[in-house]
Amino acid sequence: MTSKTPGQTLPPSVQALHKSIYKLYGSKQYKKGLKAADQVLAKAPNHGETLALKGLIYNAMEKKEEAMKACKSAVQNDIRNHVCWHALGVVHRSDRNYVEAIKCYTQGLKSDPENLQILRDLSNVQVQARNLDGYAETRRKILTLKPNQRANWIAYAMAEHMRQNYSKALDVLSSWKSTANTAEKEGYEYSEALLYINMVMEEGNRLEQALRNLDDIEKDVVDKLSLKEKKASLLHKNRDWAGAEKAYRALIDLNPDNVDYHKHLIAVKTRYPASQGFITTKDLAYLTEEQTSSLSSLYSDLKTKYPRCIAVRRMPLDFLKGDSFRACLSDFIQPDLRKGVPSTFIVLKALYLDSSKRNILGEVLENTLSSLESVGRFPNSSPDSEKENPSVTLWAMFLVAQHYDRIGKYKEAIERAEKAIKHTPTVIDLYMFQAKVYKHAGDPQNAWKMYEAAREMDLADRYLNTKATLYALRADRVEVAEKTIALFTSKEGADPQDTLKDMQCMWYEIECGKSRLRTGDYGKGLKKLLDVDKHFTDIIEDQFDFHAYCSRKMTLRSYIKVLRLEDRVQGHYYYQEAMKTAVRTWLAHHDAPPPSSLEDPSLAGLSDKERKAKAKADRLKAQRAAERAEKKAAEEKGKQPAAATSSAAAAAANKPVDPDPEGKKLLEGDVLEKCAGYLKTLNLYQKNDIENCLLACEVHLRRHKLLQVVQSLNRAHRINSSHPSISKIVVELAIAAEQHPLDGIPGKLLKEAVQKFTQGKTPQQYLENLIQSQKSLPSLISAVKINKILNNKTTALSLLLPSLTAGEGVTLEAAQEALRFIKSETGPYSADSETFRSACLSRFPLASDFSLPQTFSDDTPTTDSESSSSSSSTTTTSTA
Repeated sequence: MTSKTPGQTLPPSVQALHKSIYKLYGSKQYKKGLKAADQVLAKAPNHGETLALKGLIYNAMEKKEEAMKACKSAVQNDIRNHVCWHALGVVHRSDRNYVEAIKCYTQGLKSDPENLQILRDLSNVQVQARNLDGYAETRRKILTLKPNQRANWIAYAMAEHMRQNYSKALDVLSSWKSTANTAEKEGYEYSEALLYINMVMEEGNRLEQALRNLDDIEKDVVDKLSLKEKKASLLHKNRDWAGAEKAYRALIDLNPDNVDYHKHLIAVKTRYPASQGFITTKDLAYLTEEQTSSLSSLYSDLKTKYPRCIAVRRMPLDFLKGDSFRACLSDFIQPDLRKGVPSTFIVLKALYLDSSKRNILGEVLENTLSSLESVGRFPNSSPDSEKENPSVTLWAMFLVAQHYDRIGKYKEAIERAEKAIKHTPTVIDLYMFQAKVYKHAGDPQNAWKMYEAAREMDLADRYLNTKATLYALRADRVEVAEKTIALFTSKEGADPQDTLKDMQCMWYEIECGKSRLRTGDYGKGLKKLLDVDKHFTDIIEDQFDFHAYCSRKMTLRSYIKVLRLEDRVQGHYYYQEAMKTAVRTWLAHHDAPPPSSLEDPSLAGLSDKERKAKAKADRLKAQRAAERAEKKAAEEKGKQPAAATSSAAAAAANKPVDPDPEGKKLLEGDVLEKCAGYLKTLNLYQKNDIENCLLACEVHLRRHKLLQVVQSLNRAHRINSSHPSISKIVVELAIAAEQHPLDGIPGKLLKEAVQKFTQGKTPQQYLENLIQSQKSLPSLISAVKINKILNNKTTALSLLLPSLTAGEGVTLEAAQEALRFIKSETGPYSADSETFRSACLSRFPLASDFSLPQTFSDDTPTTDSESSSSSSSTTTTSTA
């Protein structure tokens, strides 16, 4: 970063000292460098370049405020010096302020247009900020200055590729190939460059040219498998069906267990366009008899060639029907039952999308189990054949239980699983399965207890520990979950929660946040959920180091894939789920903030004098508690070995103090503004998620941003106009438009939108039409919420109970929401609540929300029979 432009002059006595600062900074001797900079500034207090170097040293020492102050002072004192602007840009870059960093680098280049270091830093910041036009221009300048470096050619070509300027990218790559020396045209890096060139051709829709290119480069490509996969894909895209089939058959010969190869082969055989991706199970249901026969013949040959291949045995189940499907299914499950494969059902789950196949599955599994239990053999086996091992019957029971769970018959699934446990009590998979059934049936407490029982059968199994933690969080047993997960995460002297955060364990943070939301502990829940946001920010920032590395090491295809992944990473399920839960938490706090966030309930009704006395007593009590804790810690420290004590003390000393352990500051300020900011990101990366649209409507209604409500509601209508939650938002919008009218053109647009959504009806008429036209439970839940908004006297029970018993759109989640609403309106112990709870219990007998209050033991789950007998012996109403 040495200066080449004339600037401020230094006294001769400190010029050598000034030059030494560069060396000290480069060798990371920051304290010596800082001392040298102070000595120079003592002689020349306003020397810009020295101030800039001082700022860089502060920045390397993580002293951000001092670094920014020093670099800004450097620019003010020597505004034409490129070193000062470069240093300020580096500080902005380390603060992730890429827009300001680009401005600073650009200013520095005005003083020294050919400074390669600034140009390289500028290009890295531009691609990080996805300023692709500026990035391409910067890489062009670098290439002009240093045309003899391969990385500069590649980086410029990638810049044009990212701009979708495929012709220019291919021209640059072609020029590089023609000028590359012999040493560059060999090895893996050159092979990757050739495959990258082919990738650019394909994305530029030059399929014929790309196919010819593959033949030309075959001898130079090291990664032969990638070349064969790309050739098969291009033949498919080019609709060369015979060539594509031959190519995919060759790939299956290399790896017959690769399911993707089989899916592509089926797509080619059925003339399914490559532009639509993999052929789906739904599409396979509409195959002609000729196509089905052709595929059957194909897989008959493959089965003969690869008799033990799971994929070859499984794929025909997707396209076969009727008796052919039945026979193939029996042939598929029997070897797995003999081997005792617990995951057999997982590969069959996709077949349940077809109702006819679902019925056949049930028949085949029941017949298989019945035959094994009665005669000890599979159906259609020879009477003289040897009986199967008893373990085969066990795994058949397991398969049948999983079938009943899949079709929603949870009571039968539990019974089958219990029967299997009596057969062989030591199979952990059976306890895990029972936990899953309880979860599906709506009983998180028993689900956790079953997983805890499974975990205790093998305490060294990390997977069981993880799942037991997950189920404990779903049962709102956060402290139990923390202790369980700590068994595998805690380092000596380290906080397990800090370890989980460092490991970016996002599933734990999301489930913990949801549990805190359910229990009303909003602050701690938000801390966990916003940690997920920080993880994704780190993931986005981590790509910075690869911008220069990948063009040097020629990992070009992977680099482009990573950039595209980063561009949509915030559309990932973890980010979306965490931020949606955070928005719901802020909304819950906004609508009904807990008393603790407003005032300590214990202070209610006390005079100022009494409050002061109580505060003094609380301080003394806390002081004594701290003294006792310190004494106890000292005693425990004396019992520990010296090494353990020192390591724990070091870890505790290095741990930063959390200024807001309860997360109360996250609940301060304008929480609706925070919601709006996160929803903007959520909708940007998942535009077709109706849940994001509805959340945006809820937030903007509370902010009185009615035109933004209209915008989100329009988007929700386009995604799913029949969604039950839309009707409630429409009525709320109509009422808000009357209470908060807008003037001028915005008011006219709002009025037209309300007329369109309500079809010209008043809110009361809209509600009456909704009740008459919709009979599903979710829609009527929206109707009773509208009923409450309009202050109508119609009871929620009279609207919801008929829909619950009729069975239209009745899901466990809908029934739980309906019961919560009735309890909030009439009270948890009212006659209406008890009536609806009893009706829900008859529909969902295992769901704990509908069961009567019980005293749960710590180790044994309650069975359905116990729940039923409890409900018949008492009329005490449970709390939801």
